[in-house]
Amino acid sequence: MSSFEINSVVMKIVSFISPFLSILYRLGDKAADKAVESAGEKLNAAAWCKAKEIWKILGPKIKEKASANESALDLVNNPEEEDNQAAFRVQVRKLLETDLDLKVEIEKILSNNSIASVPREQITQAVTGDQNQVIGNVTGGIVINNVSKGE
Repeated sequence: MSSFEINSVVMKIVSFISPFLSILYRLGDKAADKAVESAGEKLNAAAWCKAKEIWKILGPKIKEKASANESALDLVNNPEEEDNQAAFRVQVRKLLETDLDLKVEIEKILSNNSIASVPREQITQAVTGDQNQVIGNVTGGIVINNVSKGE
């Protein structure tokens, strides 16, 4: 595996989980779990679920390696510091270089755009009459699923 490929994956991982790291790092602490989960509910649900999934496999490996753990804590305590970000990237890269299965597993999570694991509500709408509209999906202000009577 080339250094470029590893660095590319590392950049994706670190840029994705960094905004969640201060919350993710505290997962597993019984006293903090409830507060952590309620904070997680306020975040983008799909991104939060994906970040937790990544951390579930990456977090234990980071916490068991002293230098990786220290770089994660530094980033949690001062996320804007570029040196902390760089140090964390170096540690994540070292983990991925020694565990290619970990790299593949995390890449799979990052590339999965499924929202199947994201909690969501189901909305059922019934409409009667001609030319009445129901919003099915809205993307960028464009109504999709507008049913019109054939002319």
